[in-house]
Amino acid sequence: MNAIIIFTILLCLMLTGMPISISLGLTVLSFLFMFTEVPLEAVALKLFTGIEKFEIM
Repeated sequence: MNAIIIFTILLCLMLTGMPISISLGLTVLSFLFMFTEVPLEAVALKLFTGIEKFEIM
């Protein structure tokens, strides 16, 4: 059921003409905030500390 919701949100965002990268990011964030109990501070901390890592590049 969760997979259907994720793909529906992603498809709706992409049909509005939004770029794929932004659609993926907003889909993940909206799913986190709607269906999990992850605190907002934890998400912000992960995003901020992830900027400083360049191992993938």
